[in-house]
Amino acid sequence: MLKGKNREIKRLRDLQGESINDTYTCGLYNGIELALAVLEAREPVFKIFEEEPICTEGKEKKPGRTAYSGVRKRG
Repeated sequence: MLKGKNREIKRLRDLQGESINDTYTCGLYNGIELALAVLEAREPVFKIFEEEPICTEGKEKKPGRTAYSGVRKRG
């Protein structure tokens, strides 16, 4: 019976591995991998999510929306 459960957990891990697009989903995959590795008495093989750097060269950085802009107004 445990072999059938392991097969289902492997299927879930593989499905999760196909949709890794941020650190949260990568962590979810690694958690499933850890649980499966414990059941199979082996070392887990973790994945690492690496974001691609965003190129901002040549673009003017616009200030974000903040509660305080740094400008003191007297009225």
